[in-house]
Amino acid sequence: MRLPACLIFPLVLACAEARADDFADLAAKAGQGDPDAQVALAVRYSAGVGTAKDPAAALKWLLAAADQGSDEARMTLGGMYAAGRGVKRDGTEAAKWYQLSANTGNATARCQLARMHMTGAGVTKDDVDAYKWAALALSGGEPAAKQVLIALERRMKPEQVAEGRARAAAYIPGVDMENEPEIPLPPEDFLPEPIEPVLPIKPEPKLE
Repeated sequence: MRLPACLIFPLVLACAEARADDFADLAAKAGQGDPDAQVALAVRYSAGVGTAKDPAAALKWLLAAADQGSDEARMTLGGMYAAGRGVKRDGTEAAKWYQLSANTGNATARCQLARMHMTGAGVTKDDVDAYKWAALALSGGEPAAKQVLIALERRMKPEQVAEGRARAAAYIPGVDMENEPEIPLPPEDFLPEPIEPVLPIKPEPKLE
């Protein structure tokens, strides 16, 4: 059963007005410094919900929230710069935001840092540091980190693995990596599964 046009239009108008009021309220809260509202407003600008799409405005509010310590904003910025979504692709900038999240205990950010150190994308290529971040990520509950550790153990020397564990233990007092379960070596034809939810990052081309 279809509603007559005389009823549809008022409903559409009412929804539009409600959405506009909601956006205005969100913008007011964001302007007052509410980081959750700033992130929500950035999402609205990015998707064009309740307003025209505006990537610059979305970035502005994400940066404002990230500067106030919003982990959601920092992870979003890391993903944007890693993949070049709405901004120019920049591995160094991506690593900066992931690092800030990793420092506050975000296991997914730590897993992403491990992957970046494996390839040298935005950071120094360093398997020992990659192992450290992957071990911390796994200890923090990120299951994808196990695949990273398996891939690293295939190409690292035992002394490098030991150093990676030592760095992980030193990073957070009380984390005893020696008591972590042993990770079996994979078969020769092993290929790590794609790691989600973070996106794969390739080394940036060197400028001549």
